[in-house]
Amino acid sequence: MKRRALFIVILLLFVGHQVLQKGLGIHLDLLDSYLDPMLGMVLLLEAWRWEQKFLFQKTIKPLEVFVLCALSAGFFEFVLPIYHGGFTKDPADLIFYGLGGLIFLRFLNPPFQPEQIIVSG
Repeated sequence: MKRRALFIVILLLFVGHQVLQKGLGIHLDLLDSYLDPMLGMVLLLEAWRWEQKFLFQKTIKPLEVFVLCALSAGFFEFVLPIYHGGFTKDPADLIFYGLGGLIFLRFLNPPFQPEQIIVSG
């Protein structure tokens, strides 16, 4: 599946799940718990990839993906539940943030090409 098609499928799944859950009040426990962290991470990383590509002509390195996944998971699972009652701490979500990062790296992020170093002398 091409990158653009996969991105559209992921986006439609994410939006469709939000409509079911919040718009229509249809709750599917496992999807409600784990689909958002996984797909949300993929969408966040893809938005960041676009920003890096169009503004800086850069790709995202695997270490950067790991750091963003860790920071997002830490914020949404450990910080936000302290200040907002609508969020609950669920350490199992950490797996799905990581899985979203892996999906992004494997299927949406083009291979990293190290920048050529030009030495002028």
